[in-house]
Amino acid sequence: MGLALLLARILLAVVFAAAAVAKLADQAGARQALRGLGAPQRGLVPDAWLLPIFELAVAVLLVPVATAWVAGIVAFVLLLLFSGAVVLSLARGRRPVCHCFGQIAAAPLGRATVVRNLLLLGVAGFVVLAGRQDAGIDVLGWVGGGSMLAWIGFVLGAAALVVSVVVLVLLVQLLAQNGRLLARLEGMEGRLALAPAAAQTVAGLPVGTAAPEFALDDLEGNAVTLASLRAGGKPVLLAFLDPACGPCKALFPDVVRWQRELADRVMVVCMSRGALRANRSKAAALGLSAVLVQQSSEVAHPFGVYYTPSMVLVLPDGRIGSPVAQGVEDVRALVARQFGPAATESELSVVGAS
Repeated sequence: MGLALLLARILLAVVFAAAAVAKLADQAGARQALRGLGAPQRGLVPDAWLLPIFELAVAVLLVPVATAWVAGIVAFVLLLLFSGAVVLSLARGRRPVCHCFGQIAAAPLGRATVVRNLLLLGVAGFVVLAGRQDAGIDVLGWVGGGSMLAWIGFVLGAAALVVSVVVLVLLVQLLAQNGRLLARLEGMEGRLALAPAAAQTVAGLPVGTAAPEFALDDLEGNAVTLASLRAGGKPVLLAFLDPACGPCKALFPDVVRWQRELADRVMVVCMSRGALRANRSKAAALGLSAVLVQQSSEVAHPFGVYYTPSMVLVLPDGRIGSPVAQGVEDVRALVARQFGPAATESELSVVGAS
């Protein structure tokens, strides 16, 4: 029983510590997750700092036997509250992106989130119920009273754990980057293919269907929704770009010019991704006026966008107005086709509808 309680405490400590560090490294994602779960906008900034610090404290207190039982109760309550918020959000038909572990595992809420929380709740419940009188093996006492060999083993084990976490984070980021590169290559191959079937493939959502709603932070950290973008009664061009994308760099001057010259006819919004600070600097250097920031591709994928640069038109009534334009030339062609010199407001039509 003592060993089982020790393993349960270590598991909870690792989970809470990883979640805390990831949230501290991804403050924008933490605010977005809290907002998606119904937290008031006014307290998002302090909550995004206090929550991971509190989680880190719980992780530390789970290690010593003297504080493990109380820390287990706090962990159980935190997991219970979060699980309740997740279930309530899913019951209302909302699936905000979960940033429980920062950008490492950012994904919309779903059954997997509920199952994971229930498993962790079970572990925390075991620590609380079975560890009231004896919380298990005292690791600190064992190390403190052990030999030099025990100390060396403990230090090496802790170092190996830290290195493993760092390697895992780097591996996940590398796989995500390779995935984006492969998606771009597949898009290029699709455009170069000569087969009629490939030429007839239409990217994105069907024209005329309802555009997926979303809420993203602008460069000032304020939440912006698709509904608010359409509130002016103009169509919206969503330009999915990436600061690290080579072809996107060639398109940035065009986007700046479209935002300025077509402002009275269409709203051109740059859908970037990454850290707010980096995007803020990039936008200031280029002169971009409307930039929303994804954490990964939580808005792009629902629109059927899988590589950058891409663009899609959303009509004032919220319907999809064009297939996804992929690549620099296709994006320029979409804008020219809809808002070229000969186009007028009355001539705005649905691209691809015939």
